[in-house]
Amino acid sequence: MKVGTTYKFDSAEQEVCDVWGRVIKIKGPHTFVKVKDTFLDKLHSRSWYVMDGYLLIYMLRGGYIEERCLIEVNNNEN
Repeated sequence: MKVGTTYKFDSAEQEVCDVWGRVIKIKGPHTFVKVKDTFLDKLHSRSWYVMDGYLLIYMLRGGYIEERCLIEVNNNEN
């Protein structure tokens, strides 16, 4: 997943965490933009995204959501 790349999510209910570590359940259509992960994030397998342009969330790096639920969007398709 490249920093700055936009992805669309449109799946059944999945769990992600916000910046404070609270679990958030998401489902249906959302837009994710990949942001840079720190060294510690990589150690803890966290992958950060901005969801719908305002909410910073993280998910398990290389986990089910990242591998199966995120579809890369061309910038001119937004």
